[in-house]
Amino acid sequence: MNTAPRGRHVAGIAIAFATAMAFSTAPTPLYPLYQAVNGWDTLMVTIAFAGYGLGVALSLWLAGHLSDRVGRRRLLVIGLAVELVSALLLAADDSFGVVLAARIVGGAGVGLLSATATAWIGELTGRTRLASRPMAGVVVATAANLLGFAVGPLVSGVLADTVPAPLRTPYLVFAAALAVALVVALRTPETVALPRTPAVYAPQRPRIPAGSRAAYRSAALSTAAAFGVLGLFSSVAPGFVQFLTGDTSAFLAGLVAFIVFAASAVAQLALAGLPARVQRVGGSAALLAGLAVITVAAWIPDAVLLVVGGAIAGVGGGLVVRAALATAMSAVAARARGEAVAGIFLAGYVGLGAPVVAVGVLVMLTDARTAVTALAVATGAAILFSVLRPFLPARPREHAAAVPGQPGTRAYASATRRYDLAAPLEPARAVVVRSVGQVRDALALARRDGLTVRMHSTGHGAAAATSASGELLLSVQIDEPVVVADDAATVRIPAGTRWGAVVDALVGRGVSVPHGSSPDVGAVGYLLKGGMSFYGRQVGLASNSIASIEVVLADGRILTTGAAHEPELFWALHGGGGGLAVVTAVTLRTFPAIGAVTGSAFWGVEHAAPLLAAWERWTRSAPHEASTSFRIMNLPTLPGIPRTLTGRTVVNVDGAVIAPRSADRGRAEHLAVALLDPLRSVATPLLDSWRFGGIDEVPLTHMDPPVPIRHSGDHLLLGELDAAGRSAYLEAAGVAGGDRTLASVELRQLGGAFATGAEGLAALSRLDASFALLAAGMHSRRTPQAAVERRLAHVRETLEPWNTGFTAPTFVSSPSAPQRTFDDVTAGRVDEVRRSVDPEGLFARDVAPGALVPRHEPAFG
Repeated sequence: MNTAPRGRHVAGIAIAFATAMAFSTAPTPLYPLYQAVNGWDTLMVTIAFAGYGLGVALSLWLAGHLSDRVGRRRLLVIGLAVELVSALLLAADDSFGVVLAARIVGGAGVGLLSATATAWIGELTGRTRLASRPMAGVVVATAANLLGFAVGPLVSGVLADTVPAPLRTPYLVFAAALAVALVVALRTPETVALPRTPAVYAPQRPRIPAGSRAAYRSAALSTAAAFGVLGLFSSVAPGFVQFLTGDTSAFLAGLVAFIVFAASAVAQLALAGLPARVQRVGGSAALLAGLAVITVAAWIPDAVLLVVGGAIAGVGGGLVVRAALATAMSAVAARARGEAVAGIFLAGYVGLGAPVVAVGVLVMLTDARTAVTALAVATGAAILFSVLRPFLPARPREHAAAVPGQPGTRAYASATRRYDLAAPLEPARAVVVRSVGQVRDALALARRDGLTVRMHSTGHGAAAATSASGELLLSVQIDEPVVVADDAATVRIPAGTRWGAVVDALVGRGVSVPHGSSPDVGAVGYLLKGGMSFYGRQVGLASNSIASIEVVLADGRILTTGAAHEPELFWALHGGGGGLAVVTAVTLRTFPAIGAVTGSAFWGVEHAAPLLAAWERWTRSAPHEASTSFRIMNLPTLPGIPRTLTGRTVVNVDGAVIAPRSADRGRAEHLAVALLDPLRSVATPLLDSWRFGGIDEVPLTHMDPPVPIRHSGDHLLLGELDAAGRSAYLEAAGVAGGDRTLASVELRQLGGAFATGAEGLAALSRLDASFALLAAGMHSRRTPQAAVERRLAHVRETLEPWNTGFTAPTFVSSPSAPQRTFDDVTAGRVDEVRRSVDPEGLFARDVAPGALVPRHEPAFG
């Protein structure tokens, strides 16, 4: 189905998700009936509940992540079908063995659909009018989850008190609802582009970038603790309230669970605008307070106080889970969100089952007060540890050896994974290094075996790399967290960390950094190449914000370079072209930013000429707070891309206008209006998402593809464009002749602070040009590689009169394309630094061609 996602699709999957979650908690008010009618004891209730938790955990581990590979719709439909089978089993027989089996089956269905629905709702939401609110999908998915948990017990409790066959009829009602949800899922558009070849199956093991793992683990632990408390109120707590009040109605049991889960859902919706860090800390505090009230209520005992404590804990649980899901989804690329979210749910459901079983056993051995106290203490300790863990000193540990792999091995495949699938990366050996110790070991091995070394992390720059034949490739993925200074003046970024994780760490701190235009790009590689952000006209090249760089030299020495320590090496690392050392971390200075007016607007290509003229006229006197780009785009017909933009050529203007402080928001909005009103007066946009948002929205504005693709590209730095230059650009982009070979031909606005970098502090400190041109085309049957490269050559030839002869390393897309980073004097100085720190030439082949001294011809092979 190629239907573009709409609001009704988001609502449909949210309701289907809520229905499945409601069925999962439907037995809660029925457990006391099972005890009264069938003679179950407390341990049997907890075993039945644990069976559900076991089914969820096993399903999440074995298959919860597969929607990234087989599609969201397919896995959700299977999960709903499994839930339907569970409902029919429960309606058919109320014996303990059948109920236990049905709960295990039901748990398996929830495991299949929890992460799938969460990721699907996020992607559907991101392709509707809610796209300008990046966390809207997380809010909708978490609300559907928790509201479903809340409604299930209430509905089944009411039905059990009012209809015949109270242990069967509720399940038949839910079976009918699940059948409807299944039809809704079948009619919802897919959002995952399925791989052409099937991937090798492996059980759940989220692949979290090194710099995000600490935050991810804390999120998983806090989710487990929150689910443990919520699990108490969906198993034995309702029966305890019935005992204290003397009211044995199923409605009361369902109402207790409803109050707790509803409080969780309402808090999550009402406080969704808070930064994830605030939600995580505030939610943890509410969980601790709720646990304290629950413990007091158990010792008094007092049923009302117990429910109040549960509601407080529910509020905390909702916030903690929402923050955890936001952390998981921002830590990875879109293609891995299913498995990242599945890992969070796996931790949650392990936390859901184990404490409840422990409480059930303790109730049998001691009493309810002791059991609840033990749960409160254990859960409280887990919550405190999850909150405090990022602030505790790292525990020293010996690093395990990282063994380089040869072609055909899993280690080799992991280390050579890259963004550009058309770029050949065929080193002799390759290895992922996750610590400074592993880097040193790898360099020692290379020296011993006579191999030269090159480095990468996310592989976004693979297209610009020269041949790696006969080399050792290091994929540098340092397993350390992003650390923001107490005053938020700097942030330390380990190599391998993606920009999405860095920005997430800064949300709510009133600062930002000059990050890339995609959250999936590796931060360190981007910084070492200069980096051109949507804040660049205000703060300059991203590398100018570097405070220090941590490296391992060719001889294994470890250095931290800065303006006052090893200044010459520090200078050369700033855009010098590489071949100097293995960079393991960068500390970056932040700048004030409470948000930005950011977004993307699209028009039909028939308006290209007047739009370009209006935009170029605006750029001549544009304020430094604003950085924008103008693109001619040919978007492919893929799931999730609105129909209005596919199958045609469109014009796009996107960017950001920074608001450093709250008082600057009005000015930023005024400046954005000054840019956009002349463009909107040319024609009404097909789609327009420009609005004021948080700093976490800026990396999503440019809509760079989140998945690896096969493509070719080229890049030029251009001078001012007069009328002839604008016409040449439109001709090169294929506007006049209707050529749709290239996916994008972009003009990135320069000037401002891009042109005024401090001389002497960096090998590359500024760009003396008006625009950066970046052209790219995807390889397909319609546009084969040869056709794309012919069109790129035509673009270069057409715009040659405006070519400055220099290039920005960040945008270079081919090692064979003409490129030049700086003048010959600077190139010679960098080369001298290179020879001084690496006299044996261990990194000699890992130098960008544009940074080489002209007389030095690279000798590869």
